[in-house]
Order: sequence, then C-alpha cells, then structure tokens
Amino acid sequence: MNQIMNMNDNLACSSASWETLADPQNDVLLDSTLLIDVVRTATTLSPIAKIAELNEVCSDWYFWSSRVLRQCTDLRLDVPCGNVTALVVQGSFMHSSQQAVQCVEYILSRIDHLKQLSIYLSGPSVGILNDVLDVLLNSDKVQLETIRVNGRRGGLRVERIGRLLNKCACTLRVVGKIGISEFEEALRQGPTLDLERLSLNNYDLFDESAGMSRMGTEMAAAFSRISATRSSFSLHVRHLSLSAVGGFNAAIQPYNDFIQTTEVQSLRVTQQSGGLFDGLGLLPSSPLNGVTSFEVDQFPNRCHAPSEIRTVFPSLKRLLVNSLLLPLRDLEHAFAYAAEWLTTFADIELIGVHTAEVKHDYGDPQKADKIRCHVEDLKHCNARILVVSSENFSYPAQFLILNSAGTFRFTIRCLCDIWLLADIVDVV
Repeated sequence: MNQIMNMNDNLACSSASWETLADPQNDVLLDSTLLIDVVRTATTLSPIAKIAELNEVCSDWYFWSSRVLRQCTDLRLDVPCGNVTALVVQGSFMHSSQQAVQCVEYILSRIDHLKQLSIYLSGPSVGILNDVLDVLLNSDKVQLETIRVNGRRGGLRVERIGRLLNKCACTLRVVGKIGISEFEEALRQGPTLDLERLSLNNYDLFDESAGMSRMGTEMAAAFSRISATRSSFSLHVRHLSLSAVGGFNAAIQPYNDFIQTTEVQSLRVTQQSGGLFDGLGLLPSSPLNGVTSFEVDQFPNRCHAPSEIRTVFPSLKRLLVNSLLLPLRDLEHAFAYAAEWLTTFADIELIGVHTAEVKHDYGDPQKADKIRCHVEDLKHCNARILVVSSENFSYPAQFLILNSAGTFRFTIRCLCDIWLLADIVDVV
C-alpha cells in the first residue's frame, strides 16, 4: 500500500513538473533561424571532412551547409611537422595527394571565390602541397586578395607560390612572409602588382653546405636581378616588411633602388645578423624621401647613429627602434646616446625600448660634467629622467629616460653603488 502511495506521489510530482514545463511562457521554439545558425556554426568551425559527413544527415542540412560554404572565401593548408608526407586541408588530415586534391576540388566546387590563402610550412614535405597549388592555379574561382605563409624552415622553397602570385596579380593586396626566390619567380612573368602590404624573408636562400654565411649575398643578388628587370613588371608597395639573415641595408643598392621604384611609404626591417647601414663597398644611395614610417628590430642589437637614420629617411614621421643590451662604453656614453636620439627625433613619433648595462668611472670629474650637459639636453626636449634603486642604496642603479609622450624608453643599468652617483642624481 505504501509503495502504491509513493508511486502516486511520484506521478503527481512528474505531472506537476510537466505542467510547469508546458507553460506557454516557458516555451522555447526551435525555428528555422536557429536551425540555420546551428548549421552555419557547424559548417564554419568544423573540419571540411566533417562538413561533408554532416551533409549526408538530411537534405535540409545539405542545403543550408551549401549556402554557407558558398560564402566561404578562405583556405588554410598546413604541412605537418616531421618527415610525414601529408597535408592538412581546412582542418582535415589528408594522407595522400589524391585525398587532398579531391578535398580542395570539393571546396572550390561549392564556393563563389577564394580570396584568402594561408599556408603553414611546419615540415619539409611539400609534394602534396604542390599538387594542391596546381589545382588552385588551374581554377577560375581563385581570385586571391591575401596570401600568407608561416613557419618556413631554412632552405625550403615553393615555386608554385610565386606562380600563384602572378596568377592573382590583379586582385592581390596583401602578401605575407613569402621567400625572396618565390617573389622573384612571381615577377619573372611580368605582372602588375599594387600591394598594400608585402612581407619578405630570405630564409628560403639558406644553403646547408654554406650555412648562413651567403644568405646576405644571395639576397643582394636576387634584388639586383629584380631591379635589372623592373621594366618588365609594375610593382607598387605601400608597406614593405623584410626579415633577413645577413643584413638588409636600405641605404645602398640594390635595396635603395627597389624601395624608390616601388614607392614604399612604410618600411619594417628585422635582422638576425648584419649591420643596418653596413655598405660593404656597394654603391652609395640616395635619400628615401617617400618613406614616412620606419621600424627596425635587430638581433644582436647594435648602436645606430640617429643622424644616419635621419639622412637616409629625411621625411620620417614615425620611427620604431628596439635595441636591447646595447654595447655602450660607460654611463656618459649612454646619456650621450639617449640625448642624441631624443633631440634628433623630437619632432616625430618616436617609439621603442633601448637598454644598456654600463659602468661609471666616478673618479673622473670630466665624465660627471659631460653627463650633466647631456641631462640638460634631455630636459630641453622635455624628456623625463627617473632614478630607480633599492632602499639600501645597493647597486645596480637604473636610470629611466622617457620622451615627453612616454612612447620611447631608454633604461640604463649602472653597475655601481647609487651613493657614488650622488652628484649626478641631484642634477637628475
């Protein structure tokens, strides 16, 4: 009897719960808009192989998925790391060239136009990638506006990337991190390119037998060949970015001529070796009046004379320079260097971080007098100078020198007790 009563109570509870859920105020309607959002999200986020599998669920899913795919404009190709021969197409791992080609053909058959291509070269095996790029080269739907390459290992070249640049010359606006040899291949066909951004590197010029020693020479030779044939193509670049081993010197030929003829307005240089303005006996340059923005990162860091940068780029409005652990002689040299930077570029937007670790000859009164003069120069250009030290005045002391906007910071780490700098600190 008790069991029956308990069962009835449970049924009553269930009935009451059902009545509450059935209240029209609590109804959740799965209308067509929500269903379309589900399909759109699944199609956008899922690997392409999963999308093809979901298309077999029902005709409605296939219809809406096809509509979403038609609006897709980007393709991502990943060469996996290691020596495995494979390719990841839009998130789906392809073990063979036939699979990869069929997958890309499936995508091309359902989209209107392909406008963005991203290639990630994590590994050295590019055989399947080349087969897929052949499909893109032969498709009228490929009208790339952006192509980006990432993760290249030294010495790896993919010539079909250059051919793809030439094929899409009329529509291309952004080209990211391609090799110089691939760029040279694209220009060999005589295209007309009007690029908003062009990013180059010389990692493809690495030769295992010669090491990195000839990468700078090979890069200069490539730019010389490009300059020699510039009458066969038309190229305009608003922002040029270059990562180089071996140095890229905008002040000399052939680089100076390339920047002039392509009408570069913004230049960024990242160097793993070589000096920024090492001429090495090459032809002298002319000022790059068209460049209004210049950025440089250099490893290992070197001291750049601000006057040299001003001479090469007389029309600068923006300058970004990062240099860590600069090889400066002593504290006086560090203050002189900071004053030179801030006075030379007081009229433009100066951005960056400089650091130096120096010693100070506190027994030389002339050094202290010179430092005081440099401090006055810094104050004339509205620089701020801060002294940072521990509470017990133990070394090292740090001088922080900032421009008036706070966008440029020079940190000088002085390897001596703070009390030995008392006369200088009082001036600061």
